[in-house]
Amino acid sequence: MVKSKGYWNSLENRIIAVKDLIVKLNKDPKEITYKDFLRNNLSGLLDYYDNSPYSVLKGAGLADFEPWEMVGGVPNGYFQDEAERIRAIKWLVAKIKKKPEEVTCINFNENNLSGLLSNHYNNSPYLALKEAELTKREDGTEIERWEMNVSKSYWKKKENRIKAIKWFIAKIKRKPQKIKAKDFIKYKLRRLLQYYNNSPYTALKEAGLADFEPWEMEKSPTDTFKFKKDRIRAVKWLVKETEKKPEEIKVKDFYDKGLRGLLARTEDSPYLALKEAGYDVHPKSWSKFNQDNDKQILNQMMETHFKRILRGEK
Repeated sequence: MVKSKGYWNSLENRIIAVKDLIVKLNKDPKEITYKDFLRNNLSGLLDYYDNSPYSVLKGAGLADFEPWEMVGGVPNGYFQDEAERIRAIKWLVAKIKKKPEEVTCINFNENNLSGLLSNHYNNSPYLALKEAELTKREDGTEIERWEMNVSKSYWKKKENRIKAIKWFIAKIKRKPQKIKAKDFIKYKLRRLLQYYNNSPYTALKEAGLADFEPWEMEKSPTDTFKFKKDRIRAVKWLVKETEKKPEEIKVKDFYDKGLRGLLARTEDSPYLALKEAGYDVHPKSWSKFNQDNDKQILNQMMETHFKRILRGEK
């Protein structure tokens, strides 16, 4: 039955109509949709509230929840209002009872706020929290964007990468040479490290924090000595560092200077490594004592190394 033009001006009529609709449909008020009103000849009532089911329910005192909790979501353009965006974000953080830096896209999606996140913050929880002024911890320190699992595309900008690496080094309070891949992961920088082919040294180098050679890292990249030119450079560096004559270089010297991986590529032979680097070292100059001594040292080091592995040490 079509209602007269002024029928919906009466609050009593509006409340009765909404309550009757809910009883008829046997639905939770949150589940009432725009189509429910149309299918039950209540388009006039909907018009009265600018076609907003939530406003209809609110007017009848039946909406003890937020508009974004409705199954149909908020009306188009609802979050153009900055105040409503901020209110929704603060509501979300309070509801899920998480620290702001722990909020994820899933949290927005599960609480019917995926549209808010995608349309206004480019799917970035950090940007959403930033607008709501929720990116400060209790101790007053600012949450950085990469602490909230940014996308791979974020790391395409060099300035973002360098800023994050410098922040990371300041946080970890450790010499760059001692940084490992797992340290990046601990500080939620896995995707940043992937940009550098999982090489901490390469990351530190770009940030201007590696005034040393890659083999000086506590754990050097696996392909450090893959190419001949790098092996040659490392051997020449070793001779200079030890201040020894080439023929005096021993296995221990390679091990002590982080060149275990290099030696593994030359049959554990300092002689072959030096020879490849262009040093005129004659096999005869490599006395039997030195060779036997090197073998003994090598065996002792390998034994110690494997014992540490068995004990679970790094």
